[in-house]
Amino acid sequence: MPSAKLLSDRPLVEFDDDGNRVLQRTLKVDLGQALSALHRWGKHADAITMSKTGTTVLTVREGFVYNGASFWLARAFLGRRELYEAAACLHDQLAQWVAPRGASDEVFRIVSCSGRGVKNWQARAAWIGLRLGGWVAWWGHRRRQRLKRKTV
Repeated sequence: MPSAKLLSDRPLVEFDDDGNRVLQRTLKVDLGQALSALHRWGKHADAITMSKTGTTVLTVREGFVYNGASFWLARAFLGRRELYEAAACLHDQLAQWVAPRGASDEVFRIVSCSGRGVKNWQARAAWIGLRLGGWVAWWGHRRRQRLKRKTV
């Protein structure tokens, strides 16, 4: 199975006053495979690129603020810190851009299971937790949007 590689220094994160994570330097990750769903999606072409070898490269600019919920989930199951921090950051950036949900969850799975010593059950458990937690968050967001429309 292809393995994701950090193309930048490992993520450096600080916290803001609200407890959100703030990326302190640009993060660049080669997924080690082509993720056609993101290329077909066609948005954010400067941040979702193709390498010379035909693999997908994702870039998140410094200053990106994210809540890190997927970080805590990955940390519960996985090993290497810079990879699950990167997985969480990329997943949250794609979610903020409203990328196809399956594609952003697949990015999380690819990056998080690329860590040294990560066992298949660990990666699968983290991915299942992400899918279930993401489903709950997605339905909560949809419900808030419907309530907002009714009150307008």
